[in-house]
Amino acid sequence: MVERFADNKEVEGSIPSAPTKIKMLKLDKEKSALLIIYKKQAENCFIYFQKRGMDIPNSPGVFGFFGGSIDGDETPEQALLREIKEELNIIFKDFWHLGNYEIGNKVLYVYCQEVKEGFVDKVNVLEGDYGKWFSKEEILANENFEKEFVEGDKKMIIDFFEKLGL
Repeated sequence: MVERFADNKEVEGSIPSAPTKIKMLKLDKEKSALLIIYKKQAENCFIYFQKRGMDIPNSPGVFGFFGGSIDGDETPEQALLREIKEELNIIFKDFWHLGNYEIGNKVLYVYCQEVKEGFVDKVNVLEGDYGKWFSKEEILANENFEKEFVEGDKKMIIDFFEKLGL
């Protein structure tokens, strides 16, 4: 008689009292708080993206929003403030909630913050390679968006522009 256990081992003979290894499924989704930093200029709107370093485990080498994982008992807002302080050495007070998004095994709490001209002179990009402004047209007309930006960001960007009526 051959039995197969959770660790996919075949064991001949009688069934042992307990399998030696049981794989547990991770049921909780990873939670992150993200920030869309934007500025309006005349008839256009620009979003400030982080160029992710090649050493970052999730989506290396592409552009994405600033922010990160929600730790322990943090609220999404607390995590957002901590992450932005770590990544840009700045604290925002007037951000607003765009929405929550489920993408794969992640729940993303997305917030937005309008900034004024000169913002990049007041911050230091401490995580990732650098920050870069992209106009609405550059983002939405980019044929290589899925290769150059974090997977799933386009839906949030479209919702963001719709919310602003752009």
